[in-house]
Amino acid sequence: MNQQSQAQSQAQTQAQIAVLREQNAVLNQQLNSQAQSHIQHLQQLIPFHQPPQQVQPSIPPTPQPHQNRRLLQSHKLDLLHPSVQRKCYNR
Repeated sequence: MNQQSQAQSQAQTQAQIAVLREQNAVLNQQLNSQAQSHIQHLQQLIPFHQPPQQVQPSIPPTPQPHQNRRLLQSHKLDLLHPSVQRKCYNR
C-alpha cells in the first residue's frame, strides 16, 4: 500500500468512527429517555401513600425452662417404657 491509499484508508476509518460515535450518542439519549419514561410509569403504579412493607420473619417462641424439663421427662419416660426398649434393642 502506498502512502496515499494508506492515508485514504485512515481517513475513511476516522470518518466511520465519527459516525459511530454520533449514532452511539443518539442511542444513549433514546435509552435514557425510555428509562426515565419507564421509571415514571412504575412510580405511578406504586401507591404514593403506602410505605414499603417489610416482611418480618416469623420466629417460633422459645420454650420456657419448665417446658423443656417436661419434654425431657416425657421422652425419658417413653424411653424407659418396656415396649420402647424392645423396639430399640430388636433393631
